[in-house]
Amino acid sequence: MTCTIPTVLLSDWPAPDYKRLPVRRFHEHLHPSMSVTDHHFRREDREVLWRRIARHIEAHPEDLAIALENLDRWESLGRVHPGPIHEWRGRILAAQESREHMRAFIDFLVAPNHDSEPLKSCSPFVGVPLPVTNSPNPA
Repeated sequence: MTCTIPTVLLSDWPAPDYKRLPVRRFHEHLHPSMSVTDHHFRREDREVLWRRIARHIEAHPEDLAIALENLDRWESLGRVHPGPIHEWRGRILAAQESREHMRAFIDFLVAPNHDSEPLKSCSPFVGVPLPVTNSPNPA
């Protein structure tokens, strides 16, 4: 038994009348499991977050110890690839050595460099007491 499937060409379909299509708002395009209040829409801009971290570390360099403790814990648990751990540790230890290295470290944190995103996505600054802001994107 053979089955024939009719061929339908795109040219057979009528062109849509874009003037009659309803205007949809952004939230109407969301997946049903998401809402406008989903945390992904309220998450702080990454560049803003890194500027806040840099300002805090510049004012409280002793809090680099929190980042080093996180790196030690992650390395002992074997939960993260060791590459970012070693790179962060090297940068932090260098920053603790001199003002020049600290300035270079702060500049690295605030730089909107696409190449640093893989490293920054493994941020050791979890638990650093950043001040709470009311604005979703403080400067």
